[in-house]
Amino acid sequence: MATTVYVCSTEKMIDHKPDSFLQGISTNINHLCESDQEISVKKETGEWTLIHMKEAFRQGVFESAYEMKLLTKKWGFDCTKIICPVEVWHGTEDTLAHIGEIKKLVNILPNCKPNYVTGKGHFLDDDPEIWKQILKSLI
Repeated sequence: MATTVYVCSTEKMIDHKPDSFLQGISTNINHLCESDQEISVKKETGEWTLIHMKEAFRQGVFESAYEMKLLTKKWGFDCTKIICPVEVWHGTEDTLAHIGEIKKLVNILPNCKPNYVTGKGHFLDDDPEIWKQILKSLI
């Protein structure tokens, strides 16, 4: 219930007060690591986030709230049975998706190559050099 209320209030702000939403993205950043704070204060980051959030809520808020609930439940399949190669890129300072949980997943995936980026947070793809490394690893 609380998740749905939070998502509903976010959707209302995006629809009716997009400037307030954008201001919040660039000022409500104390919970982020330094590298994510640097990214969050950029105008284009707010604009990009607004576009993506509008798309996330396009069909309503309940799917977004349901997605948050799914993250706390069993997934319905055994991760140890995933045999295809998996590559994980994750910032060691990420406060949005804690590295401890990522390491738990990495440890149970049988064919996983972790790439932990020291001193970086959630927004790895904003750094051109890291982005190049990620793309290069796919070749």
